[in-house]
Amino acid sequence: GRFTRNEIAKKIKAGEIAVNGSPVLSASAKVEAGTDKIFIDGREFIYSRFVYIMLNKPLGVVSASSDRNCKTVADIVDIEYKNRGVFPAGRLDKDSEGLIFLTDDGDFAHRILSPKKHVPKTYEVKINAPLTDGERRFIENGLVLDGKKLLPSEITFIAEENGFLYDVVINEGKYHQIKRMMSAAGKEVLSLKRVKIGGLALDPALPPGGWRLIADDELKQIIK
Repeated sequence: GRFTRNEIAKKIKAGEIAVNGSPVLSASAKVEAGTDKIFIDGREFIYSRFVYIMLNKPLGVVSASSDRNCKTVADIVDIEYKNRGVFPAGRLDKDSEGLIFLTDDGDFAHRILSPKKHVPKTYEVKINAPLTDGERRFIENGLVLDGKKLLPSEITFIAEENGFLYDVVINEGKYHQIKRMMSAAGKEVLSLKRVKIGGLALDPALPPGGWRLIADDELKQIIK
């Protein structure tokens, strides 16, 4: 996805592509992924079957691969990854921010999103008024949405600062779930930020709109 076929042909003709130290003479040359070392413009090209990206979604960006009217999470990453067809594994509302994964691995996305896997998602949620102990227990253990009782959740008070900030862990992902959970207790969500999926937390070095590739050892933290 980094270059078009015509661009690659031009680079081969100009001697700008090498395999194992030798210039490539033909676009039909065969290489062994994971064994041969490919260099383009003097930089090693690292091939991977799938790509996994951690992105700190900013406010106002939609969780989609494409949108006619709005900037998407796929528009943020480098064009070579967008050209590979990466898509968000899950979603965050336009007015929410934080951790989201982009990938071209459909099986990986399914495992994260499948209700049967119960992959926990952790959010920092600011609401307009504090939860009573009874309201918190009601939300954690007894709430019914769409005619079905929710899986247990965990809610922990963090701080009071222009609202009341809570750490909320849920094990499924119904439409507008956290907003509806808080609404059931008469609370309004002022801000929502996802900070962790499975065992992998949002990299604190990533500003809103920042992204990076996920390392192999980090992938194992997401789905146990």
